[in-house]
Amino acid sequence: MSLILLSFEIEDIIFVYILEITIMSEGAEMHIDPQDSYGKFVGTLAAILAVLLSIFTILAHRSHTESIELQNETNDSWAQYQAKRIRDYQLEMNTGLLSVVGANSSEKKLLLMSYSKKHEDYTKELDKIKKEADELTIKGAVTQKKALYFDLAEGVLEISLVMSSLYFISRKKLFPKFGFLFGILGAIAGILGLML
Repeated sequence: MSLILLSFEIEDIIFVYILEITIMSEGAEMHIDPQDSYGKFVGTLAAILAVLLSIFTILAHRSHTESIELQNETNDSWAQYQAKRIRDYQLEMNTGLLSVVGANSSEKKLLLMSYSKKHEDYTKELDKIKKEADELTIKGAVTQKKALYFDLAEGVLEISLVMSSLYFISRKKLFPKFGFLFGILGAIAGILGLML
């Protein structure tokens, strides 16, 4: 019984929403002036701003994703560097202990030579890993900065779109002018992000 009542309530709510939307759309139709050339300009401006907004929103999302991936790669590189550095340090400690302890046998000399060779290899690998990790860190910082520019462009373009759309409610030409100004600022912020 309660499910049937719930079903009727949902249908009533949907009917009320459809009725409200119909009333709103009929009201909007009454305010459309086919001779309003400035309104057509504002509509075109809003469409262009919406396209720019969607472009920079997608670029912002992709930049954030790339930034996260680069941060993961950077963390992996630094973890690898630490692991190699710990092995190298352990090798240095073993070399020091062997130098102090025990007789000078040929096996000890071979082991010390082997440790010396491994130490050289580790040093080369450490330099290479550190260089790669530093490059990834810099690339990640640039990508984060790029994402911030795209976020700024996205926010300013949203403001410009709203400002331009307010013309249709108020019929005041000041709103599209502000919308156009904010649109230019948003486009500049997005272009600066692309230039990084």
